[in-house]
Amino acid sequence: MNDQPSFPWYGLVSADSPLEQGDLLESFPIPIIPEALADLASDAQHAALSEPIPVEQFNLIILTQSCDIPKLASDDEVILCPRYDYPKISKVKTDLSGKSGWSKLVKGHYIGLHILNKCQLDGHPFPYQVVDLQRVFTSPLRVVNKHIRNRDSRVRLLPPYREHLGEAFARQFMRVGL
Repeated sequence: MNDQPSFPWYGLVSADSPLEQGDLLESFPIPIIPEALADLASDAQHAALSEPIPVEQFNLIILTQSCDIPKLASDDEVILCPRYDYPKISKVKTDLSGKSGWSKLVKGHYIGLHILNKCQLDGHPFPYQVVDLQRVFTSPLRVVNKHIRNRDSRVRLLPPYREHLGEAFARQFMRVGL
């Protein structure tokens, strides 16, 4: 990836700026559904879950299209995908590491993964990011809005890179198996 792109990758927006596709959310809480919940769904008496539902924090990116967000009601869901620091995920998923793994990632050869450039905005730097397009979360718009209001600002992925990400997300779902 080029350190000096012809178009900037990221911009900084204030907390009160409307949400858009490509907005990055830091440490967003996502409930992780325990397996025991499946038993409750088949239980005719709907007994109470005896264990708490764990919540994990994720760095996410909004994938709901910008033109659709203003039309959403506060209880409507926003589509989110997790993003991981490349240096950390390449240690866990070793096929992403090294020159070969990096080259395949940059060329888009990994189904369901998309690479984002590092960010060097003052006060918001982060390394290259790997977006996992196969792990999709949703959250009500009101929850996402409350989360962003608790921050001073947020990083936004800018065009044309936002559109490249949207296309990669669409390809994930339109793949045809022959």
